[in-house]
Amino acid sequence: MRVVVRSKRGERAVNFADDALLIALLRETGAISIAAIGLVRDTPYLQPLEGDASVFLNGHRLGASHWLRDGDRIEIEGRAIAVRQEPGALALSTDLDIAVTPAPQSIVLAPPASPAVRRQPRVAASLVFGVLAIVALVTWYLFSARMVYVTIQPAPERVSLDGAVPTIPIGAARLALTGAYRLRAEREGYRPLETEIQVSDAFRQQFSFVLEKLPGYLTVETPGVAGAAVFIGGEIRGATPLADVELAPGEHPVTVRASGYVDYSVTLSIEGLGRRQKLMATLVPAAATVTIQSGTPNAELVIDGTTRGGLPFAAELAAGPHTVEIRAPGYKSWHQEISVVPAQPQTIGPVTLAPADGRLKLTSEPSGASVAVDGRYAGTTPITLSLSPDRDHRIALSMRGHDAASRTVRMAADETRELGVRLAAVVGQVRLEVEPRDAVLTVEGRSHGTAHGVHALAAVPQLLEITREGFAPGQLWVTPKPGFELTLRVTLRPAGAPSAAGLPERITAPDGTVMVLLRPGPFTMGASRREPGQRANERLHAVKLARPYYLATTEVTNEQFRRFRPGHDSGRYGSIGLDDPAQPVVNVRWEDAAAYCNSLNAAGGFAEAYAARPDGMQLTQPVGRGYRLPTEAEWAWAARHADGAQTSRFAWGDALPPAPGSGNFADRSVAGVLADTIQDYNDDYAGPAPVGRFKPSAAGLYDMAGNAAEWVHDVYAIQARGEEETDPTGPPSGKHHVIRGSSWMQSSISALRWTYRDYGPDPRPDVGFRCARYATEAP
Repeated sequence: MRVVVRSKRGERAVNFADDALLIALLRETGAISIAAIGLVRDTPYLQPLEGDASVFLNGHRLGASHWLRDGDRIEIEGRAIAVRQEPGALALSTDLDIAVTPAPQSIVLAPPASPAVRRQPRVAASLVFGVLAIVALVTWYLFSARMVYVTIQPAPERVSLDGAVPTIPIGAARLALTGAYRLRAEREGYRPLETEIQVSDAFRQQFSFVLEKLPGYLTVETPGVAGAAVFIGGEIRGATPLADVELAPGEHPVTVRASGYVDYSVTLSIEGLGRRQKLMATLVPAAATVTIQSGTPNAELVIDGTTRGGLPFAAELAAGPHTVEIRAPGYKSWHQEISVVPAQPQTIGPVTLAPADGRLKLTSEPSGASVAVDGRYAGTTPITLSLSPDRDHRIALSMRGHDAASRTVRMAADETRELGVRLAAVVGQVRLEVEPRDAVLTVEGRSHGTAHGVHALAAVPQLLEITREGFAPGQLWVTPKPGFELTLRVTLRPAGAPSAAGLPERITAPDGTVMVLLRPGPFTMGASRREPGQRANERLHAVKLARPYYLATTEVTNEQFRRFRPGHDSGRYGSIGLDDPAQPVVNVRWEDAAAYCNSLNAAGGFAEAYAARPDGMQLTQPVGRGYRLPTEAEWAWAARHADGAQTSRFAWGDALPPAPGSGNFADRSVAGVLADTIQDYNDDYAGPAPVGRFKPSAAGLYDMAGNAAEWVHDVYAIQARGEEETDPTGPPSGKHHVIRGSSWMQSSISALRWTYRDYGPDPRPDVGFRCARYATEAP
């Protein structure tokens, strides 16, 4: 082996001589020996020599010889000599000025105690064992670790995951052994997150967390107003000026309230993150200036029921609705609802009052006469009428069994006057020849004494009832004629005799409506699928009506219904009036019609047919003889079978247009009001006609087709095919009720047919009703 020296003097090589070389520093005063290099079995070592210079190896001062290895660093007087093992040579590189020469015999070398050649195998074995142990440990860790993904929103500025064994980050995941770990995350403006996560045996595991924002702080100020209450989320939080109210991040409704001011309301978005926000709430006075003027002398102002003096008027009124009244002697009061908007002045008027109506106190003898003013129904006598002044008004009075009367009246402003009118009775003579002779006569609930003899009766259709103990009562329908004596013979049957043959063919209901007796039987309801216009709810099904019943010949009129409910107004449809006394009542609910029937029962001495239940009015069971709405089956029998089975689709035949006078339908007279009409038909009524104006059916029934469609008793349902039903009354309850018959608003092929079925829950301008009742008690 040789030693190669690379210094500032260049490169030179020296061979070992007797296994020793001398390293000397070259100075101006001469060479100074520093250390010696020995060689044992081709392994070099360094031995310091005694002297002033200190020799360091790898930062440690040498006190004895030491083996040299590749990469060692020798330091002499702070200058370095780098040691490199090269093939067949030991290279020394330095910027020192040194010389390497064979060592003289006088220098005694002492090699290190343990030769390097003996230690190398042990060191190599240790290194191999250590490397294998590390590889085994890493392999075990890799096979035992789990991929753990931790997602935190928003991304933290600092995060750590600590456990018994450190985790190793790999991309977006961490390798971690199973067990418990403490997760810590921090971000400015958010609460620190510290939690424990448990790593299980699953290879891939996901943990997600959301950092919670720190609360925000709200300051509320109301410029110019102190002490305003601040409500946040419906809870009072203090009074203004209010500082640093802690609020969770998010939307918060804020209301600022002060007496005399409009509430200030806003929904604030609190940012949180420990930041501060300020709300400047400018409150607006809850009032405005209102100016009211009038052109009527001596007018007086009343606001919300409180007299405020004369006019003109100008003052602050609180925000919100107010009732304003201007009144003056001899004039109609003027009323108006106004709405005061904060800080928005308004002016009303000048308002000129109209002269006050005159007041006519109208009475009649007998009382109860229907009154119409200028052709519009006004009520029944006695009544006080308000009439506009300085113009003529036609006052018409009518009463069944009496001549009509009318008066023309002109009233002065604010005048009060009384007017009495005597109505002349129209009577006819009826001679009754009765067996037994001591039977008693009752006419519409009023006793007329012994039936046998001559009676002066009002010349209107009336029901006479003749009774005697031990005999079945007899009923008969008469219409007395003025100037003509009508003779009738009546023989009462002993009690217990069969009664079916003795039923009167016509009776009068307490409201004056004529009702006819119908003796039904089995028939088929509905329409064939092949019939043009047939609808899915018109299935053919068999029905049997076993009990005879009475059905009103006409629909209930406005006049009749107002005796039951005085405040009812059938109203208008566009320009068409619906409230004439003789027109059928409309815009009534099914429940109103049922209640009307109950009122007839109260007047006629029958039990109520309908009883109020939690789910609505229902027909009492068993069904007695009281007044009620006809069932759908009864209506259908009366329409198509009462005078022999009708096979035609319509009341007049099988084709459109209707025959002249067939009924009141949507014809060309309402073309400007309704979109769909029968253009080649004219019934001369632009709207509902007075009841009974068109030709009746053979059974004596009016307006079964046209005029008003009619509520019937049944709850709406689609009929199921099955066995024949006897006296069906429909489902016990439901939201919708059946409507039968066409109306003045209908013109389609489907709606004009006899079998058309409609339904609904609400009032309509073309739906009214008629009444029915059984003629006999339930078997």
